[in-house]
Amino acid sequence: MMMSYPALSDALTISSRGGAYSDAYQSTLYRPFSELKNIYIADSPHNNRLYRNADLFFAPDWDVIELTETVAIEACQSGLLTPLSAKMKAEFESSDFAPHLIHTCSIAHQYDAVVIAYDRAVFATQLPTNISDFFDLDDYPGKRGLQKKADIALEWALLANGVPIQQIYHC
Repeated sequence: MMMSYPALSDALTISSRGGAYSDAYQSTLYRPFSELKNIYIADSPHNNRLYRNADLFFAPDWDVIELTETVAIEACQSGLLTPLSAKMKAEFESSDFAPHLIHTCSIAHQYDAVVIAYDRAVFATQLPTNISDFFDLDDYPGKRGLQKKADIALEWALLANGVPIQQIYHC
């Protein structure tokens, strides 16, 4: 049975990154959820405008906002997001969410990986084995490339300097 979304009894507006990212969410998550729960989900892309416009938080046109975990933590610490209720946190804590994914104002819901790749032919005599090797220009000369995300570059640099990961993400 095909449903007409405007006829659904409830609606939810989710603000996400827009473009192909939002299109993928619509087809894989929002539409199936809408059909299953009879709740229409509208997408209101923020296109990362939160970096430039605090009105995104003070006059929101959304019910739920999808952010990267680090941006959500920063927005919470800046008072831009409302803390989750004790009841909501308890529901997530009793579900199959890992405890470290539940923050004061947000729940992390997706993870990706950043990998290090190298040419074995260039390092034939001594292969890199850990993150500190990435920053060791004496033993491993040559160009490096990093994603333009400060949180990843800083995490790598801190790990390479021996800072325990528990201290890097102490939130």
